[in-house]
Amino acid sequence: MKPLKNTIPIRELQTLLRQWRRKGLKEAALLKVLELYLGLPNYMNEQGEYPGHFFYDLSISLKFRTVTMMLEAVKLSGSFGWKSGDNRMNVVSFHSPIWKETTPMPANIPADLHANLQVGNNIINNNDIPAELNPQEEGKKFFHEINIHPTEKAEVLEPLIRYFQQQEAGVPREEACVDVVYLVNELLIPHFIAQEKFLRMKHNGRLAWLKNLLKSAHGKELMKRAAVAGRQRRVLKQQKEQIEVILNNRPLSPYEWTEPKSGIRFYEDELEGRVMIPEDAPPRPSDTAFWNVIQKSWNEI
Repeated sequence: MKPLKNTIPIRELQTLLRQWRRKGLKEAALLKVLELYLGLPNYMNEQGEYPGHFFYDLSISLKFRTVTMMLEAVKLSGSFGWKSGDNRMNVVSFHSPIWKETTPMPANIPADLHANLQVGNNIINNNDIPAELNPQEEGKKFFHEINIHPTEKAEVLEPLIRYFQQQEAGVPREEACVDVVYLVNELLIPHFIAQEKFLRMKHNGRLAWLKNLLKSAHGKELMKRAAVAGRQRRVLKQQKEQIEVILNNRPLSPYEWTEPKSGIRFYEDELEGRVMIPEDAPPRPSDTAFWNVIQKSWNEI
């Protein structure tokens, strides 16, 4: 999949941004819509469109508060192609003219998408779904049932654990399990509950959908994101542990610490922050003592 244009003149972009401002797009939304306009291929299909099943992930990636707000911003810009459909949103997909030839937006799109979108992240037809069903709880319940069913756990969760162990050498099983939990809670459940058919499905239908998703390009992208998040979490954890080792290394005084490799001494001051202690200074006598560089001695506040 390649864009129709590889370059855009700066003057053309400036004109476009001015037009969007005149149409009422707020500054906070301008750059987000511009990103959609320039193209985010990871959220496109082979036709260069942003399909409905990516709307939730797109809105999260661009930090829109809801899918509704993203679609309203896109519609307000007037710069995107728009494919309407027989669903609650009246939108099957939209696309940028940089990636696909654009036809004018159909006139039957509601002026206020809030009329066709449920406020929030979940696009649900309330006429077909029992009112007592909570989408988030249904998502958690679905994966809990997989986890307690030995066969389903072996078919779905165990391969995911092995996948995360293979992404990074030396990752223990318990860490890979944490990566799976992140994938489920932060990526898979939001993906499912953003689509109205999820609440209408029985468990077996949801399970088949999940298996197909994990084999798809989008599913692999979600797994890759979870793996990256896991690596970042482990790096931060390691850094925190290293800092704790340094801060707990207090051979001379309980009120100062020594960097193990360099032997440099430090203490924490409320006003100055971290302060280096001269090598020949006596041990810091108290938690309120500060080093007087002129007198070359510890003074009390």
